[in-house]
Amino acid sequence: MKLAAACTAASLFVLFLGGPAWPFRVAAVICAGAAVEEIAISVRLSKPVSNIRSIWGTRETHVRRE
Repeated sequence: MKLAAACTAASLFVLFLGGPAWPFRVAAVICAGAAVEEIAISVRLSKPVSNIRSIWGTRETHVRRE
C-alpha cells in the first residue's frame, strides 16, 4: 500500500505540472491491485489481525479461516 501511495503522489505531481496522464493511470492500477490484496487478506483471516504485510503473511499467522 505504501508503494501505491507513493506512486499516486508522484504521478499527481507530474500530472499537475502538465505532464502526461499515463503515470497516473499506472498508479491507479497499482492502487487497485493493493486494494484487492487487502480485501483478500481480510477474507482469508477469521478475525482481525494487525501488521499483516501481504497475502503471503496470512500463511504464517495461526488465525486462518477454516
